[in-house]
Amino acid sequence: MKKPLALRGALLVLPLLWSPVSRVDAQAARASPPPDELFRTMTSLDSALFDAFNRCDLEKFSSFSVDDVDRFHHPKAEDTEPVGEAKFVHLWQNKDGAWKITRVLSYDHHAVSR
Repeated sequence: MKKPLALRGALLVLPLLWSPVSRVDAQAARASPPPDELFRTMTSLDSALFDAFNRCDLEKFSSFSVDDVDRFHHPKAEDTEPVGEAKFVHLWQNKDGAWKITRVLSYDHHAVSR
């Protein structure tokens, strides 16, 4: 005896309806700071980083990065004049309770307009 078509369709749709409700965690949940606290932390660190750079405080500037920081530069970065500007993306990671830059991406290198 064949099952009615409506019952067969319901049995096929039921798993699809259940899947959005079920939850699977691939990684253990970690406590993270609220978004506003994280934003304030990153803003403060970013300001301190560029303040150290602008003051040529190399010791302070290097303290924000891990020793083996990965640097990625736009292919034409070497073609620019020594005095120029660029845009940067810094990847900050919280390692052992301290925020450190682990990767730097620079792009849009160009000479300073005068």
